[in-house]
Amino acid sequence: MAPQDLANERDDFREPDFHKPFSLATYLANTPSDVTCKGLFFQDFVQAVRTARPQVNAQELPELERKVAAFADYPLRGHMELAVRAAGLIYPGVPIREGLRRVGWRMFPSFVDSLVGKVIFTFVSMELDKVFELGPRAFPPSMSHGRAESEHVGPQHWRIHFREIYGFLDCYYVGAMEGPIRRANKRPAVKLRLDSPSDGTLDV
Repeated sequence: MAPQDLANERDDFREPDFHKPFSLATYLANTPSDVTCKGLFFQDFVQAVRTARPQVNAQELPELERKVAAFADYPLRGHMELAVRAAGLIYPGVPIREGLRRVGWRMFPSFVDSLVGKVIFTFVSMELDKVFELGPRAFPPSMSHGRAESEHVGPQHWRIHFREIYGFLDCYYVGAMEGPIRRANKRPAVKLRLDSPSDGTLDV
C-alpha cells in the first residue's frame, strides 16, 4: 500500500475523547444480559483497588467481601459496573473515561499472569508484534461474546478489529491496547473508528 493510500485510509480514525460525557446506563442498555466474562477480571479490579486505596471498605466496594472464582462466568454488566467504581476509587479527580482508560492499562499485564494468558503467551516472545498478533486469541476463553482480529499494517502499526465488545470499547479497550506498549517502555498512539458502541477498529 502506498503511503498516500495509507494516509487516506487513516482519515476516518479519530483521537479518543476521554473528557466527553459518560453514561454507564447507556453502555449497560447496549449490553445483552447473557454476555459473561471470567471472574479473574473481577479479581483484578478488586486487587487494584486494595493496592491503590487500602482504606476502602466493603461499603464503598462490596466486591471486597464477595467470593469470585477466577474461571467461573459472571455477567459482563457486573464487571462494567465494577470497572466504573474501581476507576473512580483508583483515579479520583479524573474524568471517568480517563479512569477507565487507565484501568485498561492493567488488562494485558494481568491477563499474561493468569493461567489462560500463560497458555497463550508462554512459548512466544513478548515482542510487541507478537503480542498484537496473538492478543485476539484471549477473547474466546475469556468472554462469551466479543471477538477480535488483528491486522499488521506496517512497522510498529497494527489495527485490531472488534466485534461485540460491550465493555467500553472507546476508553477501557483503548487503554488495553496501550497497556503492552507502555509495559515495553514505549509511547502508544491509538486512534479509533466506531461502527457501533460495541463494534469498531483501534488503530495502534
